[in-house]
Amino acid sequence: MEVVIGLERPRVALLSNGVEATKGTEDVQAAHAALADAAGLRFTGNVEGFAVGTGEADVIVTDGFTGNVFLKVMEGTADALLRAVRAGIARRATTDGTAGGVVLSASLGWASAPPLASVAEATTAADERAVQDKRRRRAGRRTDTPS
Repeated sequence: MEVVIGLERPRVALLSNGVEATKGTEDVQAAHAALADAAGLRFTGNVEGFAVGTGEADVIVTDGFTGNVFLKVMEGTADALLRAVRAGIARRATTDGTAGGVVLSASLGWASAPPLASVAEATTAADERAVQDKRRRRAGRRTDTPS
């Protein structure tokens, strides 16, 4: 593990619906017991979903289904947040020199605040491309064919 994340003894936690050892399905409880008994493992116990990314653990263990659902939720949340930020920039980054537009423009490397229309058009185009890409990926995974 040291090679992967640079830690000799990373803190390992189990993703569950509560921090207590008795929380979760039978499989999660069995995994908790096995991890707790594993020699040489720095097992810190269960963590809930909100703890991912907080630094409570260096490695979080989960089953494939739960991990996949968790990753999809994180992807969706990140996408929604990014779209909200873009929309906020499009509303505020105007050429009238508002403080928010000027600060955002400088932090984004724009010489001056771009015209509202160009930001909105770029945001809309990027959102449309993302939706189309997502649809193409979903269509490629389908094993059934519609009649």
